[in-house]
Amino acid sequence: MKIPCLSEYIKLKTSTKTKLCKDIIRVHLNDQYKLLDIEVGNSILPTIQNISNDVLFKIIFADNYSMGMSEAEENAAKKLSDLPNLTYEWYRPVHNVNISPCIVGILPLLSREYIKISNRKINVPHGQDNPLYLDYESVNIFCNNYDFRLPQEEEWEYICRAGTSTLFVWGDHLISDSCLAKWLVFDFFPALDGTVYSSPKFLKKYRLCSNKFGFYGIFAGEWCSNYFSSNYAPNTETTNEHVIRGGGSLFWPWQSDEWAWCISAGRIPESYTYEGRAAFRLVKDLR
Repeated sequence: MKIPCLSEYIKLKTSTKTKLCKDIIRVHLNDQYKLLDIEVGNSILPTIQNISNDVLFKIIFADNYSMGMSEAEENAAKKLSDLPNLTYEWYRPVHNVNISPCIVGILPLLSREYIKISNRKINVPHGQDNPLYLDYESVNIFCNNYDFRLPQEEEWEYICRAGTSTLFVWGDHLISDSCLAKWLVFDFFPALDGTVYSSPKFLKKYRLCSNKFGFYGIFAGEWCSNYFSSNYAPNTETTNEHVIRGGGSLFWPWQSDEWAWCISAGRIPESYTYEGRAAFRLVKDLR
C-alpha cells in the first residue's frame, strides 16, 4: 500500500486517517501493533502501541526539511551567550533531507521496557522508569535481536524539530525553569503506571512537555547510527565515533550554558558521553 507524505496525511479527515493507520498496521506491521490515538494534545502524528511489550510509537510519514543550524539560529544562540558551548562547523552546511516512513518510539527506551522486551534482569540504579543508558554495541545487539534499529541523525533532528526551524523546539529563547523541567524530565513514573500505557496521560494529566509530533524525553542524550563527521559537506571524512543527539537533561538543573545541549541542530561525538553510554530510541521502517 502507498503511505502518503505528511502534508497529504494532515489534510485527511479523521475517519480516513483512522482507516489509513489501521491499514499501515495490518500491511506493514503484521498486526503486531494497535492504534491508540490519531491526535492527542498538540501532537499531529498518530500513536500506536506494540501489543506484546506496550512500547508506544509515532508513525512518521514521508517528509523533507532543512537539516543543520541556520544563520538565524546561530544569531539566536549568540544573543543568549557571548561564549556558547557550540562548534558551529559541526552543524553546517544546512542541507535538505528526505525522510522515509517509519515508526519511532515516543520516549527513549525505558529500563522497564528493556526488561519486558528482553526478559532479562539488569541493574537499574536510577529506577525502571528512566531511560536506559548502554554502550553502542549493546544497543545495536538489542535492536538487531528484536527487529528494530537506531535513528539516523537526520531522522533524530527531524523528530526533534517537529516542523520548527528555531534554535530550540520551543523557539529561539530560553523558557522558565518550571517549563524547562517538563521538557527535561528523567523519571517517567508519574506518566506511566507500569501496566497501562496511554499517551493522553503524558500531556493531559501530568503536563509533561512534548513537541508537535508528540515526542518526549528528547534531551536525554541518544545514540544515532551515523558515524560522526566534523561537518555535513560531501566527502567529509567520518570518525570511528557514533553521533549523540540531545543531552540537556543530563545537566539539569543547569548552572551556565547547558542549554547548548538542547538546540535542535546539536550533535556531539560519543567521546563526550559518560563512560561511553547513551540512551536510545527504537525505530522500525515501514516498507
